[in-house]
Amino acid sequence: MWFQAPLYPNRFAFSSTTAHLHTWPFMGLYALMTVLPQTRLVGLGLLIHMLLDATDCLWMGWPGGTRSVK
Repeated sequence: MWFQAPLYPNRFAFSSTTAHLHTWPFMGLYALMTVLPQTRLVGLGLLIHMLLDATDCLWMGWPGGTRSVK
């Protein structure tokens, strides 16, 4: 989140304890969740979360972003 920048400068999800939930197999599971009516909104929310995490990592400079974390 944008408000975490002063507290957690290296806050990429890939280095947290939930890193396995940010892998391609889990993203595929989240995509499959959007097919079932019971889990459609949760799956969509998780996919949007993955997209926002990836955008944040690129924006902060990891990997190949335009800014670098100091």
